[in-house]
Amino acid sequence: MPQRALTIKDIAREFGKADAWIYENWRKLVDQKRLPAPISVEGERIVWSAAHVYALLDKALTKQQRTSAAAYRAAFEAASAPDASLLDMTVADASVRLQARYVKGQAA
Repeated sequence: MPQRALTIKDIAREFGKADAWIYENWRKLVDQKRLPAPISVEGERIVWSAAHVYALLDKALTKQQRTSAAAYRAAFEAASAPDASLLDMTVADASVRLQARYVKGQAA
């Protein structure tokens, strides 16, 4: 799954700071090598490569901790993205599919 670019809001969440604080301090954080350079700066819209940000944030972690962090992030991304296959499905349709898959599958 390709990782999306991170916005100021995403970076603020990762650092536990307010969006405005990140906007005011991102250049200083880049100079201090606490944040990689953004991949795009267009006015107030600034985006970072998720891979670069997480590589820098995870640098001090052990291999096992980096693997866990990557797994948690992937799970969060998967849970945050809507499942397009469910968008056109009614509750009744979903119930029928689950019944067919699990209930009838056990009887066979």
